[in-house]
Amino acid sequence: MARGGNLTELAEMIGEGLAIAPAPPELSALGRMMATQGLTGELARAMFAEAGAKRPKTRRIDGLLFLFGEAADELRLSGNGGNVSAQRELAAVLNLVGHEAAKGRAGPGMLMALTRTLKFAGLEPPPQVQHAMGAAMAAEGPSGNPRLSEARVHAQLDDMAEQFGGDPFLMHQEIAAMAAAFPADKQPAVVMSLFEHANPVVRAAGLGFVLSAEATLAKVALAACAEASERETPDQQTLSRLVMMRPWLGVETRAVADPVIAHLRKQAPEPLAAVAPKVDRCFATPCDGAGVQSISALVKQGRKWALASVLIKAEAGVADAWAAKGMTKRQADGLAARLMEEAAAELTTMAFASQRLGDALARHAAAAPPPFGLVQVCELLGLGIVAPNAVAPETLIAELLNGLPAEQTGPLAQQRAHEESIRWADMTGVTDTWFEAGAEVEALLKPIRGRAKREAAVLQHLLPGRRDYWLQQLAWTAAALKPKAGKDPTWIEMALVGRALIDAADMADVPFVQVIAIDTVRAFEGRG
Repeated sequence: MARGGNLTELAEMIGEGLAIAPAPPELSALGRMMATQGLTGELARAMFAEAGAKRPKTRRIDGLLFLFGEAADELRLSGNGGNVSAQRELAAVLNLVGHEAAKGRAGPGMLMALTRTLKFAGLEPPPQVQHAMGAAMAAEGPSGNPRLSEARVHAQLDDMAEQFGGDPFLMHQEIAAMAAAFPADKQPAVVMSLFEHANPVVRAAGLGFVLSAEATLAKVALAACAEASERETPDQQTLSRLVMMRPWLGVETRAVADPVIAHLRKQAPEPLAAVAPKVDRCFATPCDGAGVQSISALVKQGRKWALASVLIKAEAGVADAWAAKGMTKRQADGLAARLMEEAAAELTTMAFASQRLGDALARHAAAAPPPFGLVQVCELLGLGIVAPNAVAPETLIAELLNGLPAEQTGPLAQQRAHEESIRWADMTGVTDTWFEAGAEVEALLKPIRGRAKREAAVLQHLLPGRRDYWLQQLAWTAAALKPKAGKDPTWIEMALVGRALIDAADMADVPFVQVIAIDTVRAFEGRG
């Protein structure tokens, strides 16, 4: 693998290519391979070294940033899968980034690009990045004519709106990623500038900050939205989006949103009659071992097709939501085939999608609101206002089994379900990831010698505290697979095993739990 000068030369070539066209899959694979070879930290060092050079090369920095982003994302994914070594390496890399940023060698442009790279890799930038950004801005001081500077920013926002094809959701994602580089006291000004812009796409992108994890930014966005309505008549779409987002807000932010919504209702024109979307197919994946499940739907829009997709995490709710438009039927059919073949997705119903989404939103109550892209997904699928509505796995399992004939739920069926659960990994694809992993597993199993003793330790000391988690994975996977009822009884088996898990005095008596313990030890020993 390239090191030192070879690495920077390679990065410069990549940066020059990125200026012409999007990165091909091979470049992403290269960055991810670098992560597996322990080069993520070296990429970060090279990036900051170039930024601090007497004559830094922008293309070289662009290439290093791209490779670093792919490598960091690979470490994050591996860490989320329970790879403790990847978790530790990622923590060390982020610590390195913070240390290098604190040296003050990088300018505002580099720091914004770095923050964007980290955010798009699903990572939060170290606090030193914001401190460095504040110092860099202070060092630059007021430059030139403020009005010319403001005009330049507005022109850049217009360029972004055109670059993203007038899509406020893509634009918001980009602006939010870069704005995270600014110190907290500077971010409100960024949000306010969006609502002061004459371009409605820019203002629509600013609306996404209502769902900011920072309550201060959410309130600024709401206040700026109200002020903008005094300058121009608000459109119905802005109002409907605020109404849609309201149930997803924290109590404090919702109290600020209510008078803004009431104000806009008085000013906005009457809504046009909504056209029901033509949802063609809906897909859901089984829950994987990390508690991740995705829901996607294909929508016909005239002669074109669109895909709406939501990524749900067991303990975090809606982690991502996005839409892709303008596909041909051939492209849509090809995407559907890939979802079923590569992601183990199955055809499901919009009723399931709505129920799953409501439960996921309920998990945001004590955390950050969902991403702004969820508004786009709800609009595209015609879901209207989706309120948080937690569904207990016990309730869901009871609903799944309700009304089934006795021969499908009685003692013999229960025994068959236990026997089949041992083979689910061979039948259902994603369920081969159903095992425990992470620092807690490492700490428990490292001092123990012998596979049988390790399996017993997992059963006795780890899994009893994870009953609710595995019930949730069983219940939502069963619900996703239910539309296959005529072809595959696995969903009934999963519901029956879930019922047994609820009733069991000792989890270790359930064969499904024993399989999790066995696979947990196998995964641990495989990494060793």
